[in-house]
Amino acid sequence: MKITWTDELKDWLVASSDDELQEFVNEKGLKYESVSRFRRKLRGKNPKAKKSLVEFLTSGKRDFEIEEYFGKPVSEVLSEVPDGYELFKTRDEHLNQVYVLIPEVPMSYELKPKIWTYRWQPDGQPYLWIKFPDDFDRKKIKIVPIADLHAGNQACNMAKFREWVNWIASREDVFAFINGDLFENAHGDSNKGISIYEQTTRPRGQLDELLNILAPIAHKILWAIPGNHEDRSRTRDFDPLEWLCDKLQVPYSYFPVFVDVLWKGFVFDFFCQHGNTGSGTKGGKMNAAGRPLKWNEQTCFTVMAHVHDATTNTTVCIVRDRKNFELIEKKQYVLICPAFLNYFGSYAAKANLEPGAQGTINCELFANGDYHLNS
Repeated sequence: MKITWTDELKDWLVASSDDELQEFVNEKGLKYESVSRFRRKLRGKNPKAKKSLVEFLTSGKRDFEIEEYFGKPVSEVLSEVPDGYELFKTRDEHLNQVYVLIPEVPMSYELKPKIWTYRWQPDGQPYLWIKFPDDFDRKKIKIVPIADLHAGNQACNMAKFREWVNWIASREDVFAFINGDLFENAHGDSNKGISIYEQTTRPRGQLDELLNILAPIAHKILWAIPGNHEDRSRTRDFDPLEWLCDKLQVPYSYFPVFVDVLWKGFVFDFFCQHGNTGSGTKGGKMNAAGRPLKWNEQTCFTVMAHVHDATTNTTVCIVRDRKNFELIEKKQYVLICPAFLNYFGSYAAKANLEPGAQGTINCELFANGDYHLNS
């Protein structure tokens, strides 16, 4: 069938959805390997033809870029998101608002209701309050960090991780937080392109897998921060952990986070960072993990991940009790989270580094106000 390729027809086809384009190809008896190839062909016929909204927002765009390209207010453009896609808001490295369109992922589970509530500091500081109900009648609450899973890496011990998830799901008194590097998230430019060959699952598949594994315990994940592996896609204006937390309704902070857990009239405070040290010694790792003690006030649990170790240290801080006019000795725990990465097949084995620890550590909060670490 002969087609008159007017500019109007080309513009309409380029801006149409994949389904509409496929219908046109079928109706006209055209032969192309894919509608995306057909769309590129059309754009070649008419270089001035605009991309569809889906094509344009495959990578993140800021407000002014959207308005400049489509010639109308960003709110009007974004109101035309097609079915099957979800508008995701994130931020670039300068904290500018960025918009990305992502295909919707069907959920295999319904999220369970939380027994706790939370509030962020209203001015945008990375300060979070978690409040448990006073009638949560337990002797203690266990809060376990989940870090350095590296889902998608060929050395990821997913079986062990699933065991921990099942244990968290089975215990009413156990909750968790994510401390970075949940994903391997390797792209062509990650680690000079080498890391991409150490993946068994592409980044998109890692998202789908973790979404369905963590959905049954989403109501038990109190907060999450990313690591350097999530940062691998920040140049693409996308943080997979932020996307996951948005789906699972988990409080998320891009920056190291200050958390107060409120229960039974007591405050149990945490400071969580992913970490960025390259030290290979126990002392060097612990020095990096405990560095925030220099500028933070007395904190129950100061947490770091990144180095795939399981090291803890207890220090004592002298605190002024001005109400009772006395000095009180308060303990502080510094802990480094273990990972879920096997040694052989990992970059650690390649570099002849010390094998890392696996699993996690329990931060135990007691109803009488006491707190301990239990590894």
